[in-house]
Amino acid sequence: MIGLELDDLNVILHSKRLQAIVIPKVQSAKDIHFVSQMIDAVAVESQRERIKLIASVESALGIMNIQEIAKADPRLDALIFAAEDYCADLGLIRTGTRKEMLFARQMIVNAAAAYGLQSLDLVCVDFQNPDVLKDECKEGREFGFTGKQAIHPAQIDVIQQMFLPDPSDLKRAVKILQGFEHYAERGVGAFNLDGKMIDMPVVKWAEKVVSKAKAGGMEMPEVEGIDSSSASSSSDGKKESTEKSKK
Repeated sequence: MIGLELDDLNVILHSKRLQAIVIPKVQSAKDIHFVSQMIDAVAVESQRERIKLIASVESALGIMNIQEIAKADPRLDALIFAAEDYCADLGLIRTGTRKEMLFARQMIVNAAAAYGLQSLDLVCVDFQNPDVLKDECKEGREFGFTGKQAIHPAQIDVIQQMFLPDPSDLKRAVKILQGFEHYAERGVGAFNLDGKMIDMPVVKWAEKVVSKAKAGGMEMPEVEGIDSSSASSSSDGKKESTEKSKK
């Protein structure tokens, strides 16, 4: 906060169309509390419960306080990682590998997941190079980010497409859920699918993939039914191993 926040909030909070506020340079929970209290005091009454807050974490102190920031207020909907300010604060040298920001980015993802928030990855400053953008999006999705900031309108379509589940991941997720349903009806928890053990953590991953795909308007792929050659219960696998050992 640098002294202009009161003027800004007193203007925008009178809007009947306001949906969200990005709070820059968040370093502690009190930054979130301040804006939330302003909403309660100034915002149009019909909008007060609808306004979401998005916290931009941009400093070493912000990362150190990420847990208290993430659980600061029910209005908080997402955490943003602001790479350029973070690098400037720590004196990091920005590289194409982005390895110098690995710790901070994973702290953001972890805190967001722990408290049910969205996590938005760094801006791709090389906005004229779509290959760099795609590479950053792929990495961010693999890290667990739910989205990415855009600095140019031309980046939006690429980001939205890249943060949808990969078709091969979606197909496997659907197959996992079918296998789980098949074996759950028989009282079996863990099972073997295509040579890999499937248990509840993997099922939860599959559920998230399918949920994200549906939210993004993706069509669910057709997969072949579960058969004994590709799937078996873990107990079947143990029995087979036991019989082989006896021989």
